[in-house]
Amino acid sequence: MKDPFLHKKFIFNDNINSDFLFSLYEDDFLYIEEIFKTTLDQLGSVVAEVPVVFENKNFGELRSIIHKIKPAFGFTGLLKTEEACKQFENACMRTSNAEELATLYRPLWALVVESMDIMQRQYDQLKEFNKP
Repeated sequence: MKDPFLHKKFIFNDNINSDFLFSLYEDDFLYIEEIFKTTLDQLGSVVAEVPVVFENKNFGELRSIIHKIKPAFGFTGLLKTEEACKQFENACMRTSNAEELATLYRPLWALVVESMDIMQRQYDQLKEFNKP
């Protein structure tokens, strides 16, 4: 039987919506660890494409990549990053003005980089937490 207060023993980063995570995965920390690892493994190479595509001003491809990575942030409880991706994706559909998109891109990219770092640190902490 699972301890209903077990989730109180692991403190997620403030940027991660832990209530949302627990609504998805309950208190299955091994599964949460697996979700973080899988997400990091899949996002790494895709996220690395973002600045290259932005510098090439290929905003259609950039929108497509942002669309691809957006749900991964939700799976890991980084809901603000998921929402920021959604807003940028919508902006890409509204305009092709390079200056306007650049203004929106810079804070998004900073948030994505920060979120990837948070995700990596949380994965490392979960791995340690789950050790037998």
